[in-house]
Amino acid sequence: MNIYISIRNLTFYSKSFLYSGSLASYSCCFLYISSIERKFVYIDDLCVSSTHRRKGVGRKLFRHIVDYVKKSAYDTLELTVWEFNSDAIKFYESLGMTTKNRRMELKIN
Repeated sequence: MNIYISIRNLTFYSKSFLYSGSLASYSCCFLYISSIERKFVYIDDLCVSSTHRRKGVGRKLFRHIVDYVKKSAYDTLELTVWEFNSDAIKFYESLGMTTKNRRMELKIN
């Protein structure tokens, strides 16, 4: 598996994994420093192609993100996951993530 770092600057970090020349997974993360002196990284996307799931690719990608967050002296790593996506919830919990809050909605139309 080859690792390819696509973009990294002051506000954005992205990493992709290529396997046998095809895209196996990618992530897009935003780097934040909030007004309450909190530095955190938000994973906007972490995707693994269906042909590469359950092969450790997502776990490896997540570990690379965690390593980057630690080296860059950020406090927290955060993401949003849909309630219906039970496989993703189990995956993130297996990596040590916990539920911080819940976003709710009321459909009007």
